[in-house]
Amino acid sequence: MAQWMKRIARDIKELKESGHIVYKDEFMKEFDDDCDYKTFVVLLKSPPEGYYKGFTWRLRFEIQDKYPFKSPSVGFVDKIYHPNVDEASGTICLDVLNKNWSPACTIRHLIEQILPLFLTSPNPNDPLNPEAAQVLKSNVLAFEKKVQEHCKKHSYKEKI
Repeated sequence: MAQWMKRIARDIKELKESGHIVYKDEFMKEFDDDCDYKTFVVLLKSPPEGYYKGFTWRLRFEIQDKYPFKSPSVGFVDKIYHPNVDEASGTICLDVLNKNWSPACTIRHLIEQILPLFLTSPNPNDPLNPEAAQVLKSNVLAFEKKVQEHCKKHSYKEKI
């Protein structure tokens, strides 16, 4: 088994052991040992405070052969109105996923620490969504209202 596969297998095991469900795709088919470790989906629940509280998104992870020395590619499957996310593609602009990536960072750390902070502290000065950044800079209440409306319409809703 390639080195990156051993590491991602360990990361996925750690996620599952901490209560996260890992899916093999955005159609929420459960990940099993026969799945391709290169792509998978994990649910991101918003932190209890901030603009995005009370919502959940599907995040797609794409793992490079050089993982963990190269960061995973992480993007939102569900549309999100956020200054640092390209709404059309779900691409995330976050330094820790680019130039500040460390091999010590795990997928669990991203899901439980980094990405919740990303949701509570959007950075309008480094936007992938210039319109959202401008609204956040000029009118925080309007931004919060737009986020809530957008989340109600586009965030992940579990099928019951």
